[in-house]
Amino acid sequence: MIAIVTESLSCMTRKDQESLNVVPVLLECVIDGESYPDYFVTEESAVKPGSHSLPPSASAYRSVFAKLLEEGYEVLCITISKKISSSYDNAIQAKNYLDSDKICVVNSNSVAGGLFLLAKRGYEEAQKGKSLSEVAACVNAYKKQLCVSFSMNEIVIIRSQRRISSNKHVGQPIMNQKPVLTIVDGSIMQMDACAPGYKEIKSLLSVLIDPKNIVVHYAVKTNMVKEMISMLRERYVNAVIYERVITMALKVNLGSDIVGIIGD
Repeated sequence: MIAIVTESLSCMTRKDQESLNVVPVLLECVIDGESYPDYFVTEESAVKPGSHSLPPSASAYRSVFAKLLEEGYEVLCITISKKISSSYDNAIQAKNYLDSDKICVVNSNSVAGGLFLLAKRGYEEAQKGKSLSEVAACVNAYKKQLCVSFSMNEIVIIRSQRRISSNKHVGQPIMNQKPVLTIVDGSIMQMDACAPGYKEIKSLLSVLIDPKNIVVHYAVKTNMVKEMISMLRERYVNAVIYERVITMALKVNLGSDIVGIIGD
């Protein structure tokens, strides 16, 4: 039996986790100096200046891994891109501490819904009776198909945290334009700056080719988000579209106005 471990910012619902045999490891959110476990947000969930998130620690991973091993599972762990977070290194530390060949850690090179889609693929391959190493190989191959785009009002936070690797629109923010970013080889890069609304949607959708699955992320389902989902359904009639609300960890890093698309 193979259990899948991934981070709470995969934004999976409880139903997702149960159906895919996923065990979430929670990030930690620090707001006003107080620590909170990562959780799903609503429009009323305010983010105060100075708020930030912390990745799951090695001890947190070790605890989850050990429990699953005791229950007779093999473990496939899928983490956020190692170029964005120390989560992957922490998971590797936990695996090395337990010294077990029944644990495999995969660097997703992605974030949020990318973890969800990779967990989904891992579960599907495990259901075919493949070994842990075979499932991990399939997941590593599949991650190369994932395309990511997201927009926000400004990139001050991720720039200050040095999480953005390239920004061709360097300089003062342009009035009435929003940055649109992507992930390439695990690194966040800005690919555009455009007016909100139709041009923003067009830029977000530009990363998609012919996806079979699309995850749409948001904190608040605005009219712009509704329009984008409608456009996705019209353009990709055979794709399965998942709507997932972001967790607080994403909100404190990217802002409540974040809108994201991840497709395969």
